[in-house]
Amino acid sequence: MVNIKLDDSWSLTSDSRQWILNLDERPYTFHTSLENAIKSYFEKKIRSSNAHTISGLLEYHKRVLTSLCKASTSFKIALDTKKINGDENGS
Repeated sequence: MVNIKLDDSWSLTSDSRQWILNLDERPYTFHTSLENAIKSYFEKKIRSSNAHTISGLLEYHKRVLTSLCKASTSFKIALDTKKINGDENGS
């Protein structure tokens, strides 16, 4: 089964039925799709930022996306950043 380290605290694992987002090696959330698991990780990372300004949040946002893209290359998943951001229309 899948066992991918996303960063120092988070990892993504799977079993035959679900994707599991782990925090500090313990199950945190369960998802039926990989897309939802990655969206959940992204949301949790952004919400836990220490940003005090919009520009600080945007900079952190970029760092998280860069980290996700690097992690995704190891398991050959193309991330559509518009979908991760919830912007299906591309605006």
